[in-house]
Amino acid sequence: MMIGALSRLREKRMSGYSLSSHCEPPLVSIVTTCKGRLDHLQQTIDRMLAQPQAQVVVVDYSCPQAVGDWVERCYPKARVVRVPGRQVYNASHSRNVGALQTATPWLLFVDADVLLAPDFLEQWLPRLQTSHSYHARPWIPSSMGTFLCTREAYDKIQGFDECMQGWGDEDRDFIARLSLAGYQADAYPVGLISIIEHSDALRMQNHAVNERQLSATINRTYINVKHDLMRLYGDELPLKRRRVLYQKVSSRVREAFQSRRVVEFAVPVVDRLQPTGWQCQSSLHYRVSPPTGVD
Repeated sequence: MMIGALSRLREKRMSGYSLSSHCEPPLVSIVTTCKGRLDHLQQTIDRMLAQPQAQVVVVDYSCPQAVGDWVERCYPKARVVRVPGRQVYNASHSRNVGALQTATPWLLFVDADVLLAPDFLEQWLPRLQTSHSYHARPWIPSSMGTFLCTREAYDKIQGFDECMQGWGDEDRDFIARLSLAGYQADAYPVGLISIIEHSDALRMQNHAVNERQLSATINRTYINVKHDLMRLYGDELPLKRRRVLYQKVSSRVREAFQSRRVVEFAVPVVDRLQPTGWQCQSSLHYRVSPPTGVD
């Protein structure tokens, strides 16, 4: 998708949501999303707003606690985007909604349960390189969703993949696609963030799949297959093909979970050059197996 098309998409999406007033965009947009996590955001938003040369965008993804109202009342400097009528939380869609309604050269995605160090951006703004993205290292659980990339990089890979449902790994997919697109993954010290501990029950609420292992297995299998195809085609997959692929992977993984047996499936490779007068068909084959020792 070209940058002009993304700009038109940004204008189209902006027309469908309610956006609070804002000032001129600075260098970095901090994008955070919320559906049922008001108590976490109440602990973390001050740190976001304290960052220099940054604006904060809060996506109220049909939050039952009316997080947008609270942010506008208590923190009028933050921008609020509302996505109404969503019973199920889609992390990719929520982040895209926030990102596509900003215009800064850098994007910092931060989960609502992450506390930024007061000097996070003060330390890293002078070091940023446009050919890099920046991620917490060493990796710790729940740190992957807090990272920096350029808007150019975001646009080039067409944002987060909204075909992905349930909890887990939409950020891992995004980061891997940045690498496939030629951006170098760089590190910021994990000590610059801290994460509010919470239960799996809270983590999984509002998702299409509420079982953590099943959700993660579906999404990781989909990512593996999709990235294999991307390497073959040399580009992002079209939305229609991704939707079909996600449905197929989800169905087969669910079958494996329900039967507790090995499930195999094939994914055809299309748009290949064909020999004159002949046909040459190919496909990728995958095998989903339950953990060792599971009947």
